[in-house]
Amino acid sequence: NKKNVFIIAIIVFVVFGVSVYWQRRGTDEAEVNKEVDKADLVETSGAISRNLLSAEEGTMLLAVYFGNEKFSGGAAADCKKVFVAERKVPKTTTVARAALTELFKGPTEIEKEEGYFTAIAPGVEIKGLIIENGIARADFNEALEAGVDSACKSLAIREQIARTLKQFPTVKDVLISINGKTEGILQPAN
Repeated sequence: NKKNVFIIAIIVFVVFGVSVYWQRRGTDEAEVNKEVDKADLVETSGAISRNLLSAEEGTMLLAVYFGNEKFSGGAAADCKKVFVAERKVPKTTTVARAALTELFKGPTEIEKEEGYFTAIAPGVEIKGLIIENGIARADFNEALEAGVDSACKSLAIREQIARTLKQFPTVKDVLISINGKTEGILQPAN
């Protein structure tokens, strides 16, 4: 009888211990997943680093890319050279669209004082954005071509958009279109 009670006690103890272990493990995984959900991947200088949501619940940090005359040795030093600036935005599931929207706002006054500038003219609107099979297909209105007076400016616009979208791990390549057209866009006016 004592032997049976002892065996039952061991079984209960083992079942209870396993139950507690799995409950605790589930809680730990939930906490990890909660933190991962709060994380956004941002590319800086070719390396991916994790930026957690800001201290304010309901916001997140996104990267946008601009030229910077102080960092690049002058505005025209390298057309494709862009540098990261961070933006705090309301949390959203459409992070790529939010990042482009912030990019099209241009540098803030503080960022301008720090040397940031944009090659993108005001008034650009996103007409469509689809990310599929690693390719971001971004369609914009004709304002994207405004002021394109050189191949250098065209390269700068493309690089600002591409780098802003490539901060997300699901984007490997970017296809830019204007009103659905991909050929002959962002060409300097003759």
